[in-house]
This record gives sequence, structure tokens and C-alpha cells, in this order.
Amino acid sequence: MSTLEKLSELESRRAAIITKSNDVAKKVALAQGKLAARERISILLDENSFVEVGTFITSRSTAFNMRNNETPADGVVTGYGTVNGNPVYVYSQDASVLGGALGEMHAKKIVRIYEEALKVGAPVVGFLDTVGVRLQESVDALEGYGMIYEKMVEASEIIPQIAVIAGDCAGGAAFIAGLSDFVFMSSKSARVFLNSPNTLDDKTASFDAIATAKVHFEESGLATIIEEQEEVLIEDVIRLLSYLPQNSGEEGPFYEVIDDINRVDASLNGFNFETQEVKDIITSIVDGGELFVLNEAYGKTALTAFARMDGGNGWYYSQYRYSYGLFGGKENSSFC
Repeated sequence: MSTLEKLSELESRRAAIITKSNDVAKKVALAQGKLAARERISILLDENSFVEVGTFITSRSTAFNMRNNETPADGVVTGYGTVNGNPVYVYSQDASVLGGALGEMHAKKIVRIYEEALKVGAPVVGFLDTVGVRLQESVDALEGYGMIYEKMVEASEIIPQIAVIAGDCAGGAAFIAGLSDFVFMSSKSARVFLNSPNTLDDKTASFDAIATAKVHFEESGLATIIEEQEEVLIEDVIRLLSYLPQNSGEEGPFYEVIDDINRVDASLNGFNFETQEVKDIITSIVDGGELFVLNEAYGKTALTAFARMDGGNGWYYSQYRYSYGLFGGKENSSFC
């Protein structure tokens, strides 16, 4: 068999795996009112930019009749692509494969994505949809969590880490969300919890009280943004990435300024702090009045957000009646 024939056979096998797993994943996702693993990636990344890594990997465990279970891509789709032309590494757990449970090879695929992202200095976006650890793989699966945590800590403050939760994020996976820089949750189907409510002392506790997007958006502060529709949630991730540098060694992106930098807002002269919000001041002075607010429902006495001034970007913090700004970028950028 020639090299060309071998490559052709390899691509045929790859296409067959992707097609079959996509069909199964879409059926399961549709029944649960969610998107499938690869659908989430296709919405996030620029068209035709996704390069999948580890398509042929499956579980290598033989315990508890695991060999009788099909585990395409071992329950997690991993790879890289671009968002608005910038490289991004991504992984997306597939709930149609053993509930998206994390096993040894599943974890190693995520770790590899982190290793490659750190080499090139690119953000990592993870779609979490898992029932937790794969019990059949015992300590091998638990070690996998440890490897992921270690890589996430290593990547902290070097590359942006974003978690998107559109299903269950149970057990050890909840720590993945906690270690991420930004957490996006679907208010329709996302739940984050370490243990089931029936393990709590309060026997009246329910998932609605401890795990939903509303709880983590308003009470725990874990959720940065929540949306009902996954498509909208992913669009929010794309918008966030437009404000972030690729890594700690780069400046944030710059955009052409359409807004008039000499624009004057006369309404600010009579601003009433008793009846109006500080947010109104910020939207008045930043480019185009565009503000990307973070953790809007948590700690309401403070407002945190991303915005741009003179094409530069940065974060904005305001508290009570006083406002403070920090904008990175051009030397001639000004706050006035």
C-alpha cells in the first residue's frame, strides 16, 4: 500500500469516527435540549479553522467490562483553531460518551491541549459537560484530574482560561471551573456542584439551591456571564476574547476608532448619583458606549467590565459613587 493510499485510509477512518460520533452526540444533545460537543466548537471558532487532535484516542481501560463500551475520542473533542483570526485551543466534553465522564485518556487529551497552548501562548476554552469522574477507571481517572489541575495552575496568569458550562459540571470538574479565569453558564441546562444535595446535612437542599447558573451568578460569584441559549453564550465568549491579549506577554488587541474622541456628553454635567447609575457615566465616555460587564449580579456595589478608549482596551472598575479606570494600550491613550 502506497503512502497516499495509507493517508487516504486514515482520513476515511477519521471521517467515519467523526460522522458516527456526531450523529450519536446530536441525538443525545437534542433530547437534552443542548448542543453537541462539536457543534459548540464550530460556533466558537472561525469557519473551517478547527484542527482536531486525538480523534482516534479511546479508553484503554479493560476493567468493569469497559472494553464493551464504545468511547469515541474518549468523550472529549480537542484541538485548535482561530477566533477572529487569533489562535485558540479548545476542548469540548461529549456527554453522549459515558455521560462525558472523565477517564485517563480523556484527561491526557485536555492536558495536551494545555501544553500546546502554553507553547504558543494562546487562550484555552473548555466546554464542560460531564457527570464527573469515570468510576470504572478508578485511580487512573483521579490522577487525570490532578494532571489537569496542575496544568491549569501552571497556565494561570500566562494565558486566558475560559470555562463554558452548558450541562452538568459535577465532582472534580467543578474545580476546573473554579480554576478558570472566566466562567460562562447556560441558565437553561448548566449545573455546577461537588456533591449531590442528598449528601448535605440539610436534607431539604436541592440542585436549584446549590448548583444552577442563577445560584453561581448571584450568590457564589463563580459565573461571570449567564445566558439561556448556548449560541448566545458562545457569542459572549467570542466577544470577551476580543478584549483579551493572547497571553501575558502581549498587549491587548486594538481596533479602529469609529467613535469621535472629542465627543461631548452634556448630560453628564447634571448627573445625579442618587437616581442614576455609575454605569451610565462609563458607557458615555468609552468607545461607542460599549461595555462588557462581568459578574453583574454578584457584589452589586461594585461594577467590573471591559471597555475601550481610543481603540485600546482594558478593565474598568467602579464602586459606589466613585469611578476608577485602567486602560492599556497606546501611549497617547487618555482617560478624559
